[in-house]
Amino acid sequence: FDGPWDATKVQMLDHMVNLMYSGDQSQRKLAHEVLTQVKTHPDAWCAVDTILATSQSADTKFFALNVLENVIATRWLVLPD
Repeated sequence: FDGPWDATKVQMLDHMVNLMYSGDQSQRKLAHEVLTQVKTHPDAWCAVDTILATSQSADTKFFALNVLENVIATRWLVLPD
């Protein structure tokens, strides 16, 4: 999360999400670990708009919306203005 998200980062996220659904067992394990790190990162919610606007993958967009849902459910009152 160093710096703003761009198309390259979104493509890497697309790849991880794709591996989660279609990779072999070791690839799914790695993808799960990476996606969990992304989802739990304190600034992950800041990338949701870029992911939704840039990604061509419905699965990645769903993941981004889950990130946003998680932040709203768990950290809404402590988000910065």
